[in-house]
Amino acid sequence: MYLLKLSREEALKVLDNIQEKCAKDGYTSREEDFFTEQIEDLLERLVMNIIRKEQKKLPHLHRDNLGYKALWSLEERPLTPGCTSCLAGKWTQIRSSAECNAACPFCYYHKVKDDFLANDRFQVGAQHQMVSARDIKLFFELQGQKVRGVAWVYYEPLMSPQKILPLIEHIHSLGYHQWLYTNGISADEKTLKELAAAGLDELRFNLAATHCSDTVIERMKIARKLFPHLCIESPMYTDFFNYFMGKRERILATGVEQINLAELHLNNQNLDSMPEEGPLYAYHHGYISPIKSRQLTLRLMAIAEHEKWPNVLINDCSNELKFRRDAAKSIGPFGTSSYNAEVRYRMRIWRTAVKEFDLWEAAELTDLT
Repeated sequence: MYLLKLSREEALKVLDNIQEKCAKDGYTSREEDFFTEQIEDLLERLVMNIIRKEQKKLPHLHRDNLGYKALWSLEERPLTPGCTSCLAGKWTQIRSSAECNAACPFCYYHKVKDDFLANDRFQVGAQHQMVSARDIKLFFELQGQKVRGVAWVYYEPLMSPQKILPLIEHIHSLGYHQWLYTNGISADEKTLKELAAAGLDELRFNLAATHCSDTVIERMKIARKLFPHLCIESPMYTDFFNYFMGKRERILATGVEQINLAELHLNNQNLDSMPEEGPLYAYHHGYISPIKSRQLTLRLMAIAEHEKWPNVLINDCSNELKFRRDAAKSIGPFGTSSYNAEVRYRMRIWRTAVKEFDLWEAAELTDLT
């Protein structure tokens, strides 16, 4: 079933039939899957064409030879060691908490938490089984050069800092680079000093979690004096863009060296909790994101270009960069979510794409680098 042989009206009728079949039988045929895959592929071509045109307007945007990686800085700067090990596929993650003191609408687990952890247990990589601190020490004793970096990740690692400090110190003694993601709510000066003393190398604040809280910005200033690397890592969407731009002078004054702006990822947990951000697309039939999300990242870069933000690198942590990361990965998936139960959301992508975009014209676009 070839989309390009149909008119727009005929394509919409096919989608109606697919939606009716999904509601009735709960599955689609391979031919129907191929039909919707064509829609997603052509929409992606249109989106990437828009992105490439916007990228060309930024004189200080640095891209890799195939165009998957896009970094902005006035003077070419390296990514932090955490991002470098991530993109090389030589890293893993540790989850130490199943609790969080924020309620972010963009969170993958906005409605229902997917895990529970005992007080003295952890999860490593993509594995959901609970392991002990002794098990983790064994893992890092044996990994050698297979792993260079270790990320302390969601929900909020600083809910239980005393649980993670001994392991951070042990992993540091083995020579691994470690970074930790936090919303900053529990990152008081005492905790920050303990983390630094244990050997944490890189701290990443999710400013979107607190709407760029003044308290968290002040804590970033403290962190800049304690850690080798200070970053921001947040999903990009309209509210965060506006909060960030309203406080950008104060944020930049913290000395933050790298700002990682991720495309907003939507799944069945968070899609209905977020304000409407416009048409969606699915990159390589995977992550579902608003088209606007990456456009906002490029708009922020354009403002940085105009205002000549010094001493900072802005990383377009896009869906295509994550695809590049996964292509190199040797450990296990991170940050992925299941789309198997999201046919109703994907239907929104398909119908909007057919109704609002010229997918037939997209077929003429070549893959751009």
